[in-house]
Amino acid sequence: MGGRLELGGLDVCAILKKVSIHNSHANRVRREGIARRVLDTRQGFLPYAIMHKGGWVYIMADRYRGGMYTGVTADLPRRIHEHKSGSGSQHVQETGKTMLVYAERYEDIADAIAREKLVKKWRREWKFDLIERDNPDWKDLWVEWYGDEDEN
Repeated sequence: MGGRLELGGLDVCAILKKVSIHNSHANRVRREGIARRVLDTRQGFLPYAIMHKGGWVYIMADRYRGGMYTGVTADLPRRIHEHKSGSGSQHVQETGKTMLVYAERYEDIADAIAREKLVKKWRREWKFDLIERDNPDWKDLWVEWYGDEDEN
């Protein structure tokens, strides 16, 4: 494996390493496999690399105007699935905050991280206002976008 995989002059492995949390051998092999697929634009894998350049700030809740968890991720579908399946954060698992009630996209992960840190410091009422601007009924956006997991 080795070598440098490039796409339009960008080091794809370096970009994917920034996304990955762990730097184990298994993850390195997985990243390089993903990078190779990203380069094969004939199979339509180019959007994977583009999607992972940015980041998401999201808020999970346990009920309408209930407890909230604010997080940041580069891969929103994967992270929300982790939370809903119990393999996300221990806090979300222990408190049942499994409803995705808010999400906002950033082109740069650094901007998403800065926004998450800011929102985490906000008063509850400010977070309520942020959520209710786009989701006044506190619907689970995951279910709205992907359907109920129990149906599958």
